[in-house]
Amino acid sequence: MSKTTHYLNTPRPSINVAAAEHFDQKFFDTLAKLGLNVVLVSFKAGLDSPIWDHPGIEENLLRELKSVHAGQFDSSAYDEGVITHFFHVSDLAKAMQQLKASLEARGLLKITTILHAETPQELRQWYPPTADLLKKE
Repeated sequence: MSKTTHYLNTPRPSINVAAAEHFDQKFFDTLAKLGLNVVLVSFKAGLDSPIWDHPGIEENLLRELKSVHAGQFDSSAYDEGVITHFFHVSDLAKAMQQLKASLEARGLLKITTILHAETPQELRQWYPPTADLLKKE
């Protein structure tokens, strides 16, 4: 399947209920009680993006996180030119290392942003490295 076909078959801007729950304080608190962190992996997904060479990347990342006992895939959100996958991770350091290594091996780091949700309104950008805290107004 061509990049153009993958691009055209991508859901148009949407966020499903499962992805939207991550911005709800009660849901976030429940995950925290279970010892789970929320990690977001966002890809630049324009027509010429290399992400289209990796259909089902979220399932591959899920398998790799499970193999090191670090986390689970939860849901995805699509916006114009961006695909974001949400993961619940039990070992934040191990999950971040695994995600970065997996994406680097696929040549996708240059189009990737990895974020850790510190609260439903605050995201810490982990990759590319920065000390920025992104806050939802």
